[in-house]
Amino acid sequence: MTGVLGGLVIVGGSVALTLLGVALVRRLVSHRTLARHHDVAGFVYATTGVVYAVLLAFVAIAVWENYNAAVEVADDEASALGAMYRLANGIPEPHRAAAEAALLAYAEVAVAEEWPAMKQAAAPAPRTSEALTYLYQVYERPDLVAAVNPEQYGAALGLVNEVSVARRGRVLASASGLPPQLWAVLAGGGVLVVAFAFLFGVESAYAQAAIMSALAVTISLVLFLVADMQHPFRGGVVVEPEGLELVLRQFGPAADELQAYPH
Repeated sequence: MTGVLGGLVIVGGSVALTLLGVALVRRLVSHRTLARHHDVAGFVYATTGVVYAVLLAFVAIAVWENYNAAVEVADDEASALGAMYRLANGIPEPHRAAAEAALLAYAEVAVAEEWPAMKQAAAPAPRTSEALTYLYQVYERPDLVAAVNPEQYGAALGLVNEVSVARRGRVLASASGLPPQLWAVLAGGGVLVVAFAFLFGVESAYAQAAIMSALAVTISLVLFLVADMQHPFRGGVVVEPEGLELVLRQFGPAADELQAYPH
C-alpha cells in the first residue's frame, strides 16, 4: 500500500493497535509490578532496540540509494538521446532525418508505453525494444556509415550503446525490491520492539500512551517510507520520465509513429 492514504492507514493502524495494547497491559498488569524489572528489561531492550535501529537504518539507506541510482540511469538514457540528436546535425541527408526520427520515436514509445508498464509492474513494452533495435539498424546502415566520418560515427554508435545500457538498467531497477524474508524480519522486529516496551511500567496512563504512540509512529513511518520507495518506478515516490519528455519537447516528436521497422 503506497501513497498518502497508505501512509495514513499504516501509521494510524500502528498507533491504534499500540494504544489498544497499552490499555490491555495496564488492565492486566500493574505498572508497579513492571517497574520492579526495569533494570533487566532496560538492558535487554537497549540491545534489541539498537540491533533493530541499525537494521532499519541500513535498509532505508539502501532503498534511498537504489532510488537515486534509478534516477541517474533514467537521466543517463535521456542525456545520451539528447547528445545523439545534436550529433546527428553532422550527418548528411537523408540519413540525418532517419536518425533523428528513430531516436525521437524511441523516446516517444518509452514515455508513452514503457513507463506506464513499469508503474503497473508489467513486462517491458516490446515496442520500446523494437524501437531500440531500429535505432541500431539506422546507424548500422552501410550508406550511413560511408557518409559519416569515422570519429563522428564512433561517437554516435557509442551513444546508442549508452542508451541500450541505460534502458537495461532502468528495466532491471523497475523490478527491484526487498525480498519477503527481509520484510518478515523488519515487520517482526518492529512488532517485537514495540511489544517489548510494554514491559516498562509508567505511572501515568497518558504518558505511557504518548510514549508508546511516538515509538509506533517512528517505526511505522520508516517502514512505510521503505515500502513506498523500494520500487523506484511505481508507488508513491517514483522516477518520472522527465529527461525523455524534455528531449521530446526540445527537439520535437517523431515525424511518424514507428509501426514497422525496416531493415
